[in-house]
Amino acid sequence: MKNGSLLKMLAIAFAVSLTFLGMSAPATAQSTCSATDVTALDGGLYNFQMNEYDSSLEECATISGLGFTITTADFTNATNGSPATYTSIYRG
Repeated sequence: MKNGSLLKMLAIAFAVSLTFLGMSAPATAQSTCSATDVTALDGGLYNFQMNEYDSSLEECATISGLGFTITTADFTNATNGSPATYTSIYRG
């Protein structure tokens, strides 16, 4: 192998290693059943918000990374037809 090829391969390996060293570990999943919970994500760049509206019944979510899964949604809002919850992830 020529020295130039070996140096290129080492440079690529070094760059890939630095990329992996700079990556943060995956976030541990969090669960919440709070009707008004706001959880900071990605170092505070994004927020997860439960924001249950006009309902006192249980809603639960599992937050993982920058996504979420509703694990319990036991509510109805038949009194005025509006949504019972506005669960979201937003920047800010």
